[in-house]
Amino acid sequence: KCREVGVEPIWSDGRVGTIEKLGHHPSCNTNKHNYKFDLLMRGKHQRTNASLAIQIADALKYFGFKFSKREVEKGLEKARHKGRLEYWTNVGKTPILFDGAHNVSGARALRSYLEESVDKPITMVFAAMVGKNLDEISRILFPLAKHLILTTPKKPRSIKASDIARFTSNIKERNKIYVFKNVSDAVSKAFEITSKGLILVTGSLYLIGEIQALLSYRKVESKKV
Repeated sequence: KCREVGVEPIWSDGRVGTIEKLGHHPSCNTNKHNYKFDLLMRGKHQRTNASLAIQIADALKYFGFKFSKREVEKGLEKARHKGRLEYWTNVGKTPILFDGAHNVSGARALRSYLEESVDKPITMVFAAMVGKNLDEISRILFPLAKHLILTTPKKPRSIKASDIARFTSNIKERNKIYVFKNVSDAVSKAFEITSKGLILVTGSLYLIGEIQALLSYRKVESKKV
C-alpha cells in the first residue's frame, strides 16, 4: 500500500514485554524511549495494540506533535475498550464477560484469552449479524461452551437464532443448546443455568449493547424495590 501511494513507511522495532496478569508492568522499547505502564485492557492482542500505539506516538513527533513520554504512558493506562473482554461482576452472583468477537480474528483472540485465563464453565450467549463468517466463528468459539444460548438482537441485520443453530453440528450434547427469539429470555436462561461458572456474551456488539442496557435497567428496578 505504501508503494502504491508513494509513502515511505516507518518500520516498528518496538516490543511489548510479557504480561501474564492484570497489574504487571509491560514495557516497550523504541528508538526514542523505554515505555513502562500498567495496561488494564485484557488479552495478548492488546499488548500488540499498545506497541503499535507507542510506535505511532513516536512517529508523530517527527511531524511536530509535542507530548511527553509520561503522557503516552498515562494514555495507555487510561485506555479502555468497551465490550472487549469487559467484565461485569455487580449484576448478581454470576460474573459476566462481554466480548464483541464478531469476526474470525476477534473470535481467535477471545478463544486465546479464555484458554489462558478462564477455568470456569462457560455459558455462552451468542448472536450475529448478516454477513459474518459464522462457519469459522462457530468452529472457534462454540466448543468452549458448556451451555450455548443463541438469540436475536432487535436489529434488522440480526441473523435469526434458529438460523445460527445450523452451525452447532460440532456440539454433540444437543440438550445444552438453547434458542431464544428475544434477548431478555436468553439472559434469564443464562442466569438460571449458570451457578458457579461464567456467562460470556459474544458474537455481536449489538447484542452486548442490548444486554448491558437490559441489565442496567434491572439493577435500577431492583434498587427501587
